[in-house]
Amino acid sequence: MQDFRVLIVDDEPFQRRVLREVLKNLEFRKITEADSGQTAIEKVTGQKFDVILSDVQMPDMNGLELLRRIRAGKVFTPRDSRFIVLTSFSNTEVLGAAMALDVNGFLAKPIRIGVVMEKIKKAVQEKFSARPEADYEAVVTDLPTLGGTRRGAEPAMTAHPSAANEMEAHAAVIPVPLMGLREGMRVAKDVVATDGNIIIPAGTRLTQLSLDRLSELSNLLTENVVHILPSR
Repeated sequence: MQDFRVLIVDDEPFQRRVLREVLKNLEFRKITEADSGQTAIEKVTGQKFDVILSDVQMPDMNGLELLRRIRAGKVFTPRDSRFIVLTSFSNTEVLGAAMALDVNGFLAKPIRIGVVMEKIKKAVQEKFSARPEADYEAVVTDLPTLGGTRRGAEPAMTAHPSAANEMEAHAAVIPVPLMGLREGMRVAKDVVATDGNIIIPAGTRLTQLSLDRLSELSNLLTENVVHILPSR
């Protein structure tokens, strides 16, 4: 852990201090801090951190927008940088957007020392290859729950009948328990949280990242199965 390079991004000094002390207790020594998304971009430009731990709700540039810029190649740092979001599991709108941006983990506040180590280990070890830049550029990050105004009149990630969901009516879909899901399976019906926000939209092909995140969010889902299109 002493050789790991960690970047903490949070606009609140107290939260940065708490997380820094937790990391030090876990024997992390190479810790860098940023008090905003823009400062984080300056810190990561031209260098690689083993993991970025970022708050979501920050002024000017929120944590989701920081992640989007990294994944879309807008920042001079590896697109597959390991990124863990510090957020509340009650904000499923944020969780869905973070999933679409291939986040490497969720860390709930208040911070617990054992959970931090578990999340970091999982993030740096999981298999991940960044998708095309356009996939990330299309993700909405200026969410109303973060004080932003959505682009477009209709909420982008709230459950509603869609062309993708119509696949369920035209194909023999297979309900698969969460533990039975496998990489490469294609989702036939939106995976929805109990408050109606979409966690994974229909049409998505599951990756190891999305499987790992679903296991973290299983208690928030309306169903304990995911409807999958049959393989061809």
